[in-house]
Amino acid sequence: MTKRRAGLRQRLARPSLALGLILVGLLLSLAFVGIAVQRNVLTREVTTLSAEIIQEQLRHAALEAAAAEKGTEAYVADKARELGFVRPGEALYALQGGERSTTVAATAAERPGRLARWVALFFGMR
Repeated sequence: MTKRRAGLRQRLARPSLALGLILVGLLLSLAFVGIAVQRNVLTREVTTLSAEIIQEQLRHAALEAAAAEKGTEAYVADKARELGFVRPGEALYALQGGERSTTVAATAAERPGRLARWVALFFGMR
């Protein structure tokens, strides 16, 4: 009986070993495919995030340029004029024309004299 069992074991051992090797090979193949898929997904995410970083860096540079421009004295003076402020020695005239009014600042040298202003007040500008 021992010979019979030994022969039966040998006949069953080879297919079992082959089946085990096939299963191990399949398991390793599935692990490799899973890792490759994850690597592709991560590569796509890295590419997408790199593009977003570049876009944000460009946006940041544009914002810094705008902030630098808004910090200049010329910009502040232009904004103040738009809001109706004048410098010392200037007068503000509002001209109505068309659909919107335009403001013009005149220096003290261009300002009419006191007498001319009184005449204009009582008799109007002609």
